[in-house]
Amino acid sequence: MSAIDLDAVVAKILEHGPTRVLTSDIWAEAPANGCRGLAVIFVRNDGWSLGAPDRLVDAARALWAEAWVVELRLESGQWVRRDLVRAA
Repeated sequence: MSAIDLDAVVAKILEHGPTRVLTSDIWAEAPANGCRGLAVIFVRNDGWSLGAPDRLVDAARALWAEAWVVELRLESGQWVRRDLVRAA
């Protein structure tokens, strides 16, 4: 697998929104309003991303739990990036 530029992926997500959004027990196309209404966005090791509102954060985290490499969390109106370190 080729390496991805996580900085570029995160910048694109913050500008346009995640790849998909968890809305209930399924994920849907990301809405045109980008990141509005989301509490967290997880970025997978292949650049794919999943956003979720507060009530679905745990469910989103559980999907591909071992593949998430970045968590973006909305804190005081600002997106805060946390790189997730995985054991080798």
